[in-house]
Formats: sequence, C-alpha cells, structure tokens
Amino acid sequence: MKLTTFNRAAPYPSLQTLYREISVALDTKSYVSKEAARKLDGLCKKNCVHYYELEETLKQVIIEPVRSVFNDEYSARVEIFVRNLSTAYFKWISMYSLGEVTVEQANQLFNDSQFFENLVIQNFALKQADCKPLCLPGNTTLILDDANACKVLLNNTVNKEIIDRWNRWISEKEKPSLNTIANLDQTLSLNFNKQQWLELKWSLLASRFVHHFLSSFGINLTGINHELFVNANQLNKQQLLPISMLNDVTLKEYNVHQTVTKNEAHQERMRKLLKLTNEELAKLNPELGANLSYLHAKARFLVNSGFLEEANATYKEAFNIALFRVHHPSQFKKLIAEALRVAAYQSPNPDKVFITNLKSMLILTGMEPAPARTDEPDRNRRSVIAANEIDAYREELQILFPEKFAYPNVTYPSHPKKAGLIFDKLNPLGSDIKMLKKKKVTVGLGDGVQRLSSPLIEAIKNNDLESVALMLKSGASVNALSEVNESPLLMSLELLDFQTPYAPMDRRIFDLIVTHSHSAKTLNTISRRKMRFPLNAAVDSGQQDIVKTVLSLNKDIDIDLKGGLDYMSPLYQTLCLLPLIKKPSLLEQKAFENISDESIHRLKPMFAGILPTFIEDMRKALTNNGTNDGRKGSIKSVYQKLFMENFRRHSPSPSKIRHIARILILAGANPNLEHNINGMKYTPLMLAAEFGELSLFKLMIAHNGDWRKTYVLPSQSVHNEKAIHCLHIARNFNQQAIVDYIEHNLV
Repeated sequence: MKLTTFNRAAPYPSLQTLYREISVALDTKSYVSKEAARKLDGLCKKNCVHYYELEETLKQVIIEPVRSVFNDEYSARVEIFVRNLSTAYFKWISMYSLGEVTVEQANQLFNDSQFFENLVIQNFALKQADCKPLCLPGNTTLILDDANACKVLLNNTVNKEIIDRWNRWISEKEKPSLNTIANLDQTLSLNFNKQQWLELKWSLLASRFVHHFLSSFGINLTGINHELFVNANQLNKQQLLPISMLNDVTLKEYNVHQTVTKNEAHQERMRKLLKLTNEELAKLNPELGANLSYLHAKARFLVNSGFLEEANATYKEAFNIALFRVHHPSQFKKLIAEALRVAAYQSPNPDKVFITNLKSMLILTGMEPAPARTDEPDRNRRSVIAANEIDAYREELQILFPEKFAYPNVTYPSHPKKAGLIFDKLNPLGSDIKMLKKKKVTVGLGDGVQRLSSPLIEAIKNNDLESVALMLKSGASVNALSEVNESPLLMSLELLDFQTPYAPMDRRIFDLIVTHSHSAKTLNTISRRKMRFPLNAAVDSGQQDIVKTVLSLNKDIDIDLKGGLDYMSPLYQTLCLLPLIKKPSLLEQKAFENISDESIHRLKPMFAGILPTFIEDMRKALTNNGTNDGRKGSIKSVYQKLFMENFRRHSPSPSKIRHIARILILAGANPNLEHNINGMKYTPLMLAAEFGELSLFKLMIAHNGDWRKTYVLPSQSVHNEKAIHCLHIARNFNQQAIVDYIEHNLV
C-alpha cells in the first residue's frame, strides 16, 4: 500500500489519500481518464481540500466507473462503503489523536496494528440486515479464493491469453484489471444471464480489492489493537514534558483571565509564557507537531492584542497542524470555531478561502451537515458557506473575544452590522411624499442592522396599498431589488403566505404589481435571508391562479430554480405540502418537537445574527433545552399554538395543491430533479410514489418522469437494496396503487 509510504505532513493520511488507495484497489483509477486520475493525485498533495471538490472527485474516480461496468446497485454499495469508511476513519482520529508522534512512528503503528487493513476490510464486509456483507451481496463470494470455481471457469475459457491471465491471477502474480473484468462475458463460454455475469464480475473485482489490502486471502483480521494507539503518544513523552507543562500554565493563564478586564501585566505575563514555549519548541523535532497548543494560545493572544490579521495567519498554522493529527472535538472544534470568527472579521474583506477550508473540514468530519444551497450565484461552482453565515460569524467575534476584555487600549476594527433583525419605526416612510419618490431608502435604526431598500418594497411590507398605488403610478420600478435581493413581487407574495401567522392574505397589492413588466432576473433572484424567489412564494400562497400569473410574467422564468431553507424546486415544494395539509400534526412534529440536525442547520440563513451558528447551540435556543427560563418555554409554546392554528385556518385543500403541481408539471417542471433531503437525493416523482399520489405520478411519467432513477440509501437505513427507485419506495410505504401501476404498465 502507498497509503503509509506516501510523503505527508500529518501522522494520519488524508481522506483523499485513502480514497486514492480505494481507487487503486478497485482499479477504477486506471479505468478513468488520465485527467481525472491526475486530479485525484493533485488533491493528495494537499492537506485540506474543498468538500465539494473531493465529493466530485470521489464520484468521478470511484463511483461512476463502478456504475458504468456494473449497475446502480453495485455503485450504491460502493458509495455506502466509502461513506461508512470515511465516518469510521474520522471517528477513530477523534478518539485516538496522534498529536505527539512523527509520521515515521505513525507508519510503524499502522503496520503493527494492521490499522488500514482492518478499517477497510471491516467496512467492505460489514454485515447488512440480510446478514450478507455490504459489498458481497447475494451469492457473491471471493472467486479467486475458491479453487473449484476457478477450475470451472478455466475449463470454459476459450481465449488462451485469458487462460494465462487467470493462472496469473490465481497464483497472485497479477491482479485482474477493471477493463478486463468489464469484458469478461466476451471471453467465457458460460450460459449466464445478465445478473449472473454481474455477480461473477463483481466477485472477481472484490477478490482483487481484498487482496490489495491483505497479503493472502487466508488472513483472519483480529481487529485493531486500541492499546497500541492509546500508548502511541507516550513514545515521546519524556522529551515533551517541558512543553506540556508550559502549555498547561499558558492555558490556565488564558482561562483565568478570559472574561475579566485585563491590564498590561496580564499581557506581559502571557507574552513571556509564549516566548518560553517557543524557545522550548525550537529544541524539538518539528515533525512531532508539538506546537499546536502554542499556536492556538498565540492566536488568542494576538486577538486580545488587536492584531487580527496576524491572528488569522496563526490560526491557519494551527489548523494545518491539527489536520489529521488532533481531531478531538474539545480541541479541534474549538479551534475551528474561533478561527471562523477571526477569519470573518478580517478587514477590509473576510478571508473566504480560509473560511471555506474550515467549513469543508467541519462537513467532512461529520461535525456539521452541508448547507442546503450549494451553488454560488453567477458562478460555476458550489459553496459550503450558507447565506449570511459570514456576517453572523463576524458578529460573534465579540462574543468569543469581547473587546472589553481585550488588552489595554485595544479597539477592534468596526464593521457595519449585516446580520440580525432590523428594528425601525412602525412606518419608516411616513407621510412625506419626498420619501416615496426616492429610488433607495435605508431601513433600520442607526445602531443596529441597516439595509438599502426601495420605498416601494417597504410600502408593500407594510401592506400600504395607497402608497404602493401612488408609487407605481409615478413610475417606481418593480424590478428594483433591495440589498438582500427582495423584490416588490416577492414581498407582495409574502403577504399571501398561508403558513405565516398574521399574514394579511390580502392580494390587492399583488394584483397591482403583476400588471407591470417583470424581468427574468427579478423572477429568478433568490433572497438572502429566507432564500425565497417569486415562484417559490407563489406556491406558499396555495392559490392556483397566483402560480399561473407568476409563471406568465416572463418566458425565461426558471421553473426548476431551487430556494427556501431546504433548497427545493417549486414542484418538490408543492408535493411536500400535501402530507402536511392532510395531517397537520406531522408539521407540528417536524417544526417544533423533533427537529433534525439538518433542519436546524438549514435555518442558519434566516437566523444569522439572531441565534448562535453552531447546531448544538441553535438547538438549545430553539427547543429551550439547557435552560430553566420558563418564559422562553412559554413563548415557544404560544408561538407553536399560534402557528398551528394559523396553518389549520388558512391551509388550502389537498386538491388545490394537486392542481398547483399539475400546473407546474405541464409548464415543464422536471420530475427527475434531485433534492438533497435527509441524506437522500430525492426527486418529485419519488415523492409522488411515497405519498401515493397516483394521478400526479402518472402525469409526471407522461412528462419524462424516470421511475427507475435511483438514490443511494443512507447508511443508517435498512433495506436489502441500496439503490432505491420508485417501485421500492411505493412498496416500502405500502402505496399499492403505485406498485400496481408500475408493475402492470412500466416494467
């Protein structure tokens, strides 16, 4: 294995290096284009990579080659295996940090413990609900370990070259290539059906894979010796003792004075401690990575000294040292949390590259889900940063490092407040006719969040029909957007949102606005806070004619644009409303009682600057956990009751929602568009199958709906198949009408 011989900076090999070893074992790396293989090699030279860049490379170099040679089911199993392996790897690193060993010592540890052999093969052969190993489904065995099976195949091989190859494979002088395996059915005279050929080919590839990690097929892995890893950090304990003592004193000094007013003596004492620590570190082998605690302490010292640019650079050093070395949540997550705030507070602009690296690692290690929205407007790339998130981090620097507790005479740079609630006068426009004629107005009080908007937008928010009519008559533009991408049309639709308590449900302003010409940009722009756009908001009116009207405003409207906190297309959003309207208690449970981490994470854009940005802190704030303040609990209960009463009172009938779905389908909405929900890539057609909406299912099938399209089953879910399509879904949810329709008309 190259895994433990590849030159690297940290004791644990990077995840991308582990992926490359998997691609070599499956021979997918040599099967793909040279460009794709080089891209993976390039990623292996980096310590930290963009989350979506790694995801795309995984798909291109491992998943897609397996799908092209085999089918969706086999590629799904490989994908689940790789994801399980990643999770297990990061969990192990968080439990057994190697913060005080060299790469050479780590390699010896991996070899002595057979760490990667155990880790990879145990996940590859993980038993499923059907008691079969994950990557050895059905009747699949490791054929190269079965002498009788090999003999039968050799007797049925007509090609001398292939016979020679089989003999070399059996004698372990050569490994079967994926390209040879792909064409195996052309070299053997066996009367096999398609599934039998797939099983034979996969058996051969699985044999190659296992043999790559094990020196012989007969080895029985005994599991990883945990004690070896527990003792690893004791190897250099004696020479690291002075550093450990200094780190303890420095941390104690920081903790004692973290939230007190500091003086120059405190600053000087910390400066001397850091100097002493640095002098001791100079005596050590730098490969030990023993400077992590020092760099973390130095970064904090620089923040409290007001040197935020230098602090940002030091946090980068500390982060790079910690990667694949020390992932213990108590240290690693705290380091990332502080670094995010400092990077966001940089002047004049936040350090977006560093923030992206920090966020990528949070997602890769499973500490945080990926954001719902993953594309950046006007760019052919995807982002791990949610809307408003950087603004929220900037606001939170003063929570982690309050200026009042910095060293004497330190003042942080000032930044305009961009995240949080806007507080303004009840009627910011007043009755001044001059205000109505302005193109832009600033809303928000001077010491709080302020944003640029237009008089027209603000009048619509206040449901001021008279002022709206006057401004439209005077030539006010319906295509002028606010600083956060709100449009007059979007605001008029929010007045009609049946899910919003106290929404006036008054359509008179909407009827005025839609008489004016709207640009495609206005219709296809997503707002920053709630991530909404006009068609998305029209669906939440529950009114068919409003949806039709919005669709008619411009021929270039993007009917499959995704928005909202869950980043859904209008068709998917419409279908999601059906079970909630039929059974409102489902909504109450989802929104108030059993909130998933994913749902909490996706609230970030809306609550930026209002609630903390980390999931566990947001959960406490939203659910009242971790506090004895009865007032907060009563406020939550009152709002929950108000919300649900409003929902039941204003909800449209299921037939109206079905009508909206039909309008969207007939207008060209894509029934096969993937949505990343609860770890699944679900489509509108799959939703119709799950909900038993037969008429909508038939309509989508008639409009190019692909019932065979699959998603990969999340690893925590139980099902014999791992590539799930509409027939599996309908059976699982007991939707017999859908099952009968597929089996009698589509199979």
